[in-house]
Amino acid sequence: MLDILREHTVLLSKAGVAGLCGVAAVVAVAALWVLYSRSHNMSHSEFKRMFRRSWGFRVWALALSAVFALAMLAPGWRLGSGRAEMVVTLNYAEASWGANANGTRYNSSEILCDEVLERAIEMGAFDGVTPADLRACLSIAPLVEGGSSSEEEYHIATEFLVSYEADDNTAHLDAENVLKLIASAYKFFYIDHYANNFSVLDMDLDAEALEGLDYLDTVTYLQNRATRVMNYMYVLGDENASFLSSRGDSFYSLASKVSNLIDFQIQDRLASYLLENGVSKDAQSYVDRLEYDNVLTDYDMQRANASFEVRNDAVDMYAEEMTRIVLVPTWDQQGEYYMGRTKVGIDDLSLEAEQYSQTAAEDLSQIETNSLTISALDGAEGGEDPVAETLIAEITATLSDYAQAAKIAGQEYSETKLNQCISASVSGFSLLSVLLLCVGGAVAFYLAVSLLGAALRMPKIGREGFRLPVEDWMEGPEAEENHRGAE
Repeated sequence: MLDILREHTVLLSKAGVAGLCGVAAVVAVAALWVLYSRSHNMSHSEFKRMFRRSWGFRVWALALSAVFALAMLAPGWRLGSGRAEMVVTLNYAEASWGANANGTRYNSSEILCDEVLERAIEMGAFDGVTPADLRACLSIAPLVEGGSSSEEEYHIATEFLVSYEADDNTAHLDAENVLKLIASAYKFFYIDHYANNFSVLDMDLDAEALEGLDYLDTVTYLQNRATRVMNYMYVLGDENASFLSSRGDSFYSLASKVSNLIDFQIQDRLASYLLENGVSKDAQSYVDRLEYDNVLTDYDMQRANASFEVRNDAVDMYAEEMTRIVLVPTWDQQGEYYMGRTKVGIDDLSLEAEQYSQTAAEDLSQIETNSLTISALDGAEGGEDPVAETLIAEITATLSDYAQAAKIAGQEYSETKLNQCISASVSGFSLLSVLLLCVGGAVAFYLAVSLLGAALRMPKIGREGFRLPVEDWMEGPEAEENHRGAE
């Protein structure tokens, strides 16, 4: 029996409050009916005089109202404790144009998506409650609604009201706790989906990953991976230079460590050792590849030089005086010709010529670098080198540690940033609200009962269809006996 009552506590609470309100409504209707039946033939002034004499303070009505308030207290409190509201506020700049922190489109329905509700249920250890059960008790709407009839009514919501009202499946849960868990779960969801992508900092630099690479290829591979970590830290450092991770690292300090790793360990130690000693796993194959790269790069350099010369010659064809202002015949909207100023594109040609010149210089530098490497590996014996293997192992371990520290710092910064970007305030149904409900119901019940008492004290219509004079039923015991006799 207790289990049945516990399962249907919300239904019973609603029925109790509704029943008590119905009792007050029935008493009020009965009072109005009696009052109408006894006064519909009275004049307005006579009705006012009789009603004023019959109305008054009654102790019994006050006592009944107190009992009514006590009866409403229990179901009112139970019903109110199953309701709560939460305001979710987006505090980042991108929210003002309807976007997430990473620039993608914001969707408020994700606050109550399955992933969020499942995480909230798991965090709260809600037994026997599914996401569907929880969603049935929740609703969400913008705190400030906009309109589409005019531009003045346009509004992008950055605050959302989440309302919770328990039903039979969730009656055993605390309403405020449910919304707090949903807010916490939504923050985790938002960080997982819209925080910065730190997968670039994942370093899987074991010996098997580098086994198929030649030593100089390993240098290039390690330098590229380290450069990605360094650039990522510089970007976050420009965004917040004062942030410190739980390890005490700042973004700039991590970037500086990785930069030193590139300059001193990868370039000065590993690369210099390989070139000075002609170390390679397969020297002849590596030299053949560099020679083929030089042939392709030379073709690119020749094309870049030809493009530079063409654009440079085109610029020289125009005199300086001609390129300042050029007037060409032009047809205006009225159909008349006039001489209009126009651009001749010399500036664009100059910029393109400069770009092709830089490309040719870069290609030449690459060819020279490859040629130096070919000279260093000329006649070298292939095979593994223990010194190179040791250096690579040291660099790999150091780079992995720096990348891990960088990822931890980035994730902690992102969590701190997004926790400030999303705030939630929860408000429940307080005891004061319940007391106000009970007092309001008691006042309404008192008025209804007092009105019924006053209506019953109004005179009835006599046998011949005439009412007895007021003084016959309102003054003294004899008048009251005369009134009863007349009836």
